[in-house]
Amino acid sequence: MEILQNQKYSHVRGFNYFPGYAGHGLETWYYLFDPVAIEREISAAKHHFPGMNTLRIWLSHDAFLRDKKKVVENFSTVLGICRKYGIKVIPTLFNACHSVPDFGSISNEQINHFGDTHFKDLYPEFLDAFVGGNLGNEDILMWDLCNEPFNNTGLTDAKLKWLFNLHDYCKSLANDVIICVGINNLKYLEPVDPISDVITFHPYLVPPWNQAQKDQHIAMVDEFVRFSNLKGKALIATECCWGAFDDAKHVEIIRLDLGILHPRKIGFTPAHMCHSLALDQHRPDCGPVLGAEYMAFVERDGSLRPNHEVFNEFC
Repeated sequence: MEILQNQKYSHVRGFNYFPGYAGHGLETWYYLFDPVAIEREISAAKHHFPGMNTLRIWLSHDAFLRDKKKVVENFSTVLGICRKYGIKVIPTLFNACHSVPDFGSISNEQINHFGDTHFKDLYPEFLDAFVGGNLGNEDILMWDLCNEPFNNTGLTDAKLKWLFNLHDYCKSLANDVIICVGINNLKYLEPVDPISDVITFHPYLVPPWNQAQKDQHIAMVDEFVRFSNLKGKALIATECCWGAFDDAKHVEIIRLDLGILHPRKIGFTPAHMCHSLALDQHRPDCGPVLGAEYMAFVERDGSLRPNHEVFNEFC
């Protein structure tokens, strides 16, 4: 077993969080923004999981373009709520994981057309407002440039160029801004290493699995640790714990995933904190459900999903 040497973020315990009232970034941050609901959900989760200290929260470029001032204010409001409960935030600037509903995913087509030659026309104001507007803000743990940038498309020169442009612009605002990129495959590790101050990965073991698949998964996690140790970098699993409609099956998945990460000193933010209209976080009566089934730890009424206090065993 490989043990992570740089343990700066090994204390990270939390979740990806999408407010329950929204399925899209425009609703989350603008049309339906509801700080009362957000505080209620964060408070309930903190009650269930006292060791929760971090939330990975996805921003929306679409919402920002609709009303820049208001959306920035709304983000500040959320930071204040998190601060009240002793929670740091990993804001995720963009998303490239397409699902239903599609949470503001940036497409390969957009990157090919606009990611380089039109970069200065589309993205600096967004980065100025969020990254530049929060320099030195201790509520921010780090900035995730893009969630799973190569999901569904694979590694492309255009998308990698766009990520490097995002990174370089953020670093031009302040060189000590901490940057990461949430990746879901070992083959993307070396390409994003130059733009990752912290390595962040999504070690999902998708059921059903056999012993050989489990062993291969553990070897993959150890390879991430080995690479991080070679580079002297910290490592966080910013997504893990695949979903299941069956509560007991989901608990089994959680226990397996966190049981691999915890002894290796890897911090983690499973997907997802609570029932939401957003992707992979609701039961079928709230919309289409795809292969990930139901990933939430807290039900729509704020109650703990049966036996999901298992999370606390790893805090």
